[in-house]
Amino acid sequence: MAGTIDISVIIPARNEEAFVARALRSIARQAWPLERLEAIVVDNASSDGTAAVVLQVARELAPLRIVLVEECTPGRSRAKNRGAAVA
Repeated sequence: MAGTIDISVIIPARNEEAFVARALRSIARQAWPLERLEAIVVDNASSDGTAAVVLQVARELAPLRIVLVEECTPGRSRAKNRGAAVA
């Protein structure tokens, strides 16, 4: 079925401007068809340019579906749960 996502990778990210692009590029290098894979980046109250980097890299890595969501309350568990809800 077209548009079916088989795997969702959730990346909780708080002030990960320097590292999030590398993580997303690593996901894009997987052997799984990119059309059936998604990366959900949860910006967890970052004060740096994490969100801007994610948006820039998302344009470069098409057709990998990259979703950016926000979780304003800091906490790794809250970020993971927010990502799981989106998946």
